[in-house]
Amino acid sequence: MPAPLHFVSEPREIAGNLWRVVVTDSRFGGRRFLYQFAPADELPIWADMQAWPTFDVALPRMGLPMAIALIYEENAVAIACAMREPESVAALLWA
Repeated sequence: MPAPLHFVSEPREIAGNLWRVVVTDSRFGGRRFLYQFAPADELPIWADMQAWPTFDVALPRMGLPMAIALIYEENAVAIACAMREPESVAALLWA
């Protein structure tokens, strides 16, 4: 079963692909954000950034298009809020 998505940005077209940023649970505990992409001219079937053809953690920007930084900048506040895990149900109600 896929991890729940705590935040999903609006898609942005970058060089013929749709890109978005999502916040999800990390398999190591806590939450993480990552980018997903899909072909712009098809029904979006989202793939995680690790599937991008030039993805490499040793490269600048991990080999991802430079323009995806705009997606982060546009959604920085929402990403930060989604990265926080509520301490209790009461914390959710009073946030």
